[in-house]
Parts: sequence; C-alpha cells; structure tokens
Amino acid sequence: MNRNEIESDPHALLEGMIIGGYVTGATEGIIYVRAEYPLAVHRLNRAMSRLESMECLGKTYLDAA
Repeated sequence: MNRNEIESDPHALLEGMIIGGYVTGATEGIIYVRAEYPLAVHRLNRAMSRLESMECLGKTYLDAA
C-alpha cells in the first residue's frame, strides 16, 4: 500500500491489478487502504467509478482480448 501513489494516480494501481489479474487468471482483487487516508479512499473510489462507467471493470472486460 503506497498512499502517495493512490492519491496521485489511482488508475495506475487499478490498471496493474487488471493486467495482473488477467495474466494470473484471478477473478477478484483486494485493495487495502487504511481509514486514516481518506483522500486515497476518495480518489480510488472515484477512479473505480470512472472505470466502471466506461465498462473497463468487470468479468467481461478482457474476455474479448
């Protein structure tokens, strides 16, 4: 967990998880962020919402790849 990276570029974390999950065949990912970092939580939630609205998260995202 690197708070500074999540606060500055949460998409990098999510993109890494998507690629890593695809390569390893994982179907779920877990992100742990301490409650003491509300800005990191907010930015990560916002990034996830954006990716979901663009249909870049979910079970079928990389199925066509």
